[in-house]
Amino acid sequence: GMASMTDCVGTDVAMRNTVCVSSQIGCRRMCGHCSSGGRFQRDLTASEIVGQVAAFAVDHEIGHVVFQGTGEPLDNPAVCHAAHFLATSFHKLTCTCDGVDVDCWPKEAQTASQPTICVSTVGSSSGIRQMALVASENLSL
Repeated sequence: GMASMTDCVGTDVAMRNTVCVSSQIGCRRMCGHCSSGGRFQRDLTASEIVGQVAAFAVDHEIGHVVFQGTGEPLDNPAVCHAAHFLATSFHKLTCTCDGVDVDCWPKEAQTASQPTICVSTVGSSSGIRQMALVASENLSL
């Protein structure tokens, strides 16, 4: 079959290593600012998501995990399971999303494993946001 790729990015800003992990190969959304939109192949499993963090942790001490790579994190139920597992080792978890279903985090997981939810605004006005994000009509900022 065809090879599938996603990305995982690590940053070192002010001695606080952050790893940004992907949740999908491609994305179901068609947001105007993103090159992976409309190219959805599949959701990553919780193990694949955690594996991205583990790969980065081989050579780096991680202070923060962000669900922000390829894919809309809140479209993939495995993100909840990965966050629950990662919360045992990392206290700073963030999920950057387009604003769709921001209340979808399962009630049983709304504990320390729930990451901070950051809604992407893409631009400084509602008009720019509506042009760029599929979910913008569902969430006014």
